[in-house]
Amino acid sequence: MFSHNGFLRANFISIPSALTLILILIILSKTKYTQVLTVILSFIIAFDAYFAYFFHNPLLMGSMASIWETNAREASGALENALFPAILLFSATLLLVFLAQKELKHIKISRKTTLLILFIYLGIFIPIVFTFVIKTMKGFGEEFKNKPLLVTQRITSSCMPLMYNDFITVVAYHYEMWQFKNYKNDQRVLPEGIHLQTKKETPNKIFLVLGESSWQEHYSLYEYKISTTPFLDSLHHDKSVDFNYYNGISAAPITREAIRLSLSFSTPFAREPYFKEKNIIELANDAGYETIWISNQNKMGLYDSYVGYISSTAQSNYFPENDTFTSNDFDLINIVKSKYKTDKKQFFVIHLLGSHMPYEGMLDKIDKQGIPGDDNDVVVNYDRSIHHTDRMIQKIYQTVQQDKSYFILYFSDHGENIGLGHGFMGYGAHQFEIPYVTINKSTDPADSIVSQYIDKETRLLNSSNTVYILTEVLGYSVPEKSIKHAVSDGKYILHADLNPYLYKDIQKENK
Repeated sequence: MFSHNGFLRANFISIPSALTLILILIILSKTKYTQVLTVILSFIIAFDAYFAYFFHNPLLMGSMASIWETNAREASGALENALFPAILLFSATLLLVFLAQKELKHIKISRKTTLLILFIYLGIFIPIVFTFVIKTMKGFGEEFKNKPLLVTQRITSSCMPLMYNDFITVVAYHYEMWQFKNYKNDQRVLPEGIHLQTKKETPNKIFLVLGESSWQEHYSLYEYKISTTPFLDSLHHDKSVDFNYYNGISAAPITREAIRLSLSFSTPFAREPYFKEKNIIELANDAGYETIWISNQNKMGLYDSYVGYISSTAQSNYFPENDTFTSNDFDLINIVKSKYKTDKKQFFVIHLLGSHMPYEGMLDKIDKQGIPGDDNDVVVNYDRSIHHTDRMIQKIYQTVQQDKSYFILYFSDHGENIGLGHGFMGYGAHQFEIPYVTINKSTDPADSIVSQYIDKETRLLNSSNTVYILTEVLGYSVPEKSIKHAVSDGKYILHADLNPYLYKDIQKENK
C-alpha cells in the first residue's frame, strides 16, 4: 500500500510526464490549426499545477468524484477564493505553451519521427515501468488483479501526475460509476446475524442530522474558547436531558465516501456491502418507519451516486428546487413540520449545508451578534457557521418535543481545514475530527449502545459505526462478532485516494 505522502515520490513534472509533454509539444508545433488542442493541453497542465501548488497533491480519485458529483452552488463556494489564481495560472501556462511550441517548431526532427517515438514510449516503455512497479511492490500483484484501475491510478498519481494521472483518474471514476449502475438494482439483504426484534420498543421519532465540513475543535461543546454551540452546551449541563457527545472521527474526508461508509455496511476495505446489503434507510423501512430524506444539498445524481442512491431509498425525498440552494438550513424546518406526524413512527434524515465554503454564506445576523468579529475573517465566519448549525439543532429539538419518544443523532460528514477545505492527502486530522452528539428520550439507554462502538484504546468513535448504532436503535439485534469487527474496522479511515489508512497514522501528521 502507498503511504499517504506518496510512493516513489517524484517532482511535480516527473521524467515520464515531462518527456511525453515535450513530444506532444513538438507534434503540435509542426501541425497546422492546433490552437484548440493547445488550449486544452494548457488547461490540463494548469489544472495539475494548481493541485500541486495549492494542495501539495496530485488529482486523486476522491477529488475527481467530488468534481463530477458537485453542483454549481457548492462548486462556486469552493472555488470563490481560488478563481483569480486559477485564471492567472492558466493564462501563464497558455503563454508558456505557445512560446515552447514556437521554439520547438525549428527543432530538427520530423513530426512522423516524433509520433513514432511517442507511440514506442507509450506502448512499450510505460507498460514495462508499470509492470515492474506492480511486481516489485509488496501486495500489489494481488491487488492489481482485483482493482486494476485503482492501482494504476495510484501509481500515476505518485509517479506521473501530469496528464497521465488526469486520464487514468477520469477512466477509473467512470468505471466505478459503471460498476455502481450494474450493482444498484441487485436484491439487498440483511447482514449476517442481524435480526429485527419485532417486540422491542423503539423511539417514535428518529432524527439523523448530517452536518457538513464541521470541525470538532471549533465547538465550545468540545471546550473551544468561543461560544459556538450555546444550545448544545446548555443540554450538556441540563441533568434532566439524556445528552451525550463523543470524540468522533469521520470515515472519509469527502462527503460521498463518508456518507456511504456511515449509512451502509461497507467499510474502508470492502465496497460490496453497499450494493449487497441493506442500508440504514432500507432497515428503517423494514422496521415500520416512514422514511423522509430532507436535504439542502445536491439533487444531482439522485440515482447514480452513493449519497443519491441511499436517499432515493427513502419513501419521501426533498431537495432544493431546480438545484438552487438556500444558504439557510432553517428553511428545511418547514418541510419537517409539514411531514411530522405524532401518531406515526418516522425516520428523518436532515442533510445540512452546515459549514460548507464559503462560510460567510452559511450564517445570518443572529450568528454575527452571537460571535462578534471581523466579517472578513475566515475563522470568525467559520465559527459563526457552526453557531448557525447549533441553532438548527435547537429548532429540530424544539419540533420533536411534541412527541412521546425520540432519538436525535447529529454528526458531520467530515471535518475541515479552515479556509482550505477537505479531501486532501497529507493535511492531518482536522478534516477527520467531527462532532458526534446524541439526544435521547426513549426506553433504550442510547449511551450504552454507542459506547459499544468506541475504540477502547483511542476512545474514538468512527462515523462508519453509525449504521450499527442506528440499526440497534431501530430495534435490530447486532451479534457481538459484528460489533467487534465494526470497532476493528473503525481504526481505519478511507482517504482521498480511496485507500484505507490507520487513523493513528493520520493523527501523526498534526505533530
